[in-house]
Formats: sequence, C-alpha cells, structure tokens
Amino acid sequence: MLIVIANTKGGVAKTTTAVHLAAVLAERGRTLLVDTDPQGSALSWVEGLDDYPAVAIGRARSRGLARDLAALARDHDFTVVDTPGSRERGIAAQAVASADLVVMPLAPTAADFADVPRTLELIDDSAFGEQPRVVALLSRVRAGTRSRLDARDALHDFGVAVSHTEIPLRESIAGAYAGPLGERDAWRSFASELMPLGVIR
Repeated sequence: MLIVIANTKGGVAKTTTAVHLAAVLAERGRTLLVDTDPQGSALSWVEGLDDYPAVAIGRARSRGLARDLAALARDHDFTVVDTPGSRERGIAAQAVASADLVVMPLAPTAADFADVPRTLELIDDSAFGEQPRVVALLSRVRAGTRSRLDARDALHDFGVAVSHTEIPLRESIAGAYAGPLGERDAWRSFASELMPLGVIR
C-alpha cells in the first residue's frame, strides 16, 4: 500500500502526518517512509530518533520517481511518502501518480482551504490510470468549534472524503518536530479508520 501525503500548500502538517502515520503503520507491518521534499524535513526528523519504528529514506527528485516509489512499495506492507508544496510540483505529481491513497492534511482555516482546488487539480492531472482514493485529514483542530464543521461541509462540497479522525491542536503534537513523536493515538485511530474502506488491510 502506497500512501502519499500531499497538499500544494506548505505548512499544513504534511511532514508531521507522514512521520506519525508511518510510525503507527509500522505496528501493523513493514513500513517505509520516503521523504521527497528537497528540504528533507521528515528524514532529518526521524534520523534524530533512536527508536523510530519505520525505515526512512530520501528521494527528492522528480525523474523516475513514480517508478521508484512503485518498486519500493512492492517490498513493504506500507510506504508513506512525504511530498513538497507547490514549488516542487513535479515531485509531488510523480508521487501522486504512484499512489494507492492520497491523504490531504489541512487545518480548518480559510488559508488552507484556498489551496484545495489546486491540490485536487494536481491529483487529477497526475493520475496515469485509475484515480487514487483521496481522504482529507483535518489537523490542528479545536474541539467544538464551528470552523471544523464548516471545513467538513466545504470538503464534502469539493467531493472529498473526510476522515472522522481529527488531529487536535495540542502542544505535544505541534511541538513534536525534530524531537520525540507526539501523541500517536489520533494517527492510530486514522489508520484503523482506513481499514474498513479496504485501503489498509
């Protein structure tokens, strides 16, 4: 299963999602985390951890990336790919072209939602054959707020499936970068939610 974390907007928790999701999927099977962002944030993060449970590698290039990712995925139960934003559209497009599932993290803010059409366009333009499943994952969510409900309605209007799981706005998660992983329960819930859909077995 090849899962690509994609959003053309930067700062939407793509790396945080990729690193945590790969960690919880490693509890279910052999898991590879691939950092395709030239900034290398995901790879730098996990290389500083003594007990990160997934294997992590860097592949920050567009040439032949879709083929490489497909080959890597065959050797693992789960392959999670962190992608760059719009400045490296070619890399993100190649990653999406190989995906079984695209996870689009975003916060329930107007700034994050402004890029949803561009992200969906990237996914549509990148698919070689059958379109991958797309699931939106709301992050940095404040419980009980109107914004999270409005965000769900807006995503449904875009025709995007929305995970029931939401990543809460907590210091333990927001401040996890380059240090020990934050709480993993939300990502475990997200992974479990994908199982009935046949995305993860």
